[in-house]
Amino acid sequence: MRGEELPLLEFSQERKPTSRGWIQDIGTGGICFVGDEPMTVFALVRCEIVVSDTAVGIPTLMQVRWIQEISTGNGCKIGLKFLI
Repeated sequence: MRGEELPLLEFSQERKPTSRGWIQDIGTGGICFVGDEPMTVFALVRCEIVVSDTAVGIPTLMQVRWIQEISTGNGCKIGLKFLI
């Protein structure tokens, strides 16, 4: 999966790095994503879920609900809620 945090203001030039990683858990309301870049709680995120061995990703809009640092220092777990 790839996720790009959207700026708060549409005219903002600030761009956050795209987080890449894998989905640890998925349910009807959202996902638990293990990513390489932290995100801001309650931020909107443009995501693309990529299914193994396919060239096409599934676009979706999500909201960050929680973040948990991984003790090894290699990224973080991010709870994302489906919006679309």
